[in-house]
Amino acid sequence: MPIEESLYRKFGDDIRAVPRADGSGLVLWVAPAIVFTISLVGLAWYLSRHRAGDAPTPIDRLATDPALEERLTMELEDL
Repeated sequence: MPIEESLYRKFGDDIRAVPRADGSGLVLWVAPAIVFTISLVGLAWYLSRHRAGDAPTPIDRLATDPALEERLTMELEDL
């Protein structure tokens, strides 16, 4: 008698790596699909909220105080 067959006779379906598709085993089939779906929805939501068009304005385009610009220029010249 092959080893697999003897183990199956001794332990039944518990020896198999595939859960039954009924009762509590059904949860093991459905849960990954639910988690995957929730993950996709979350990723889509995150990407829709953080599009490239919503990126912050680069620093060189920000309005600056002319007095600070002049001081910075003077400090850099002293170096």
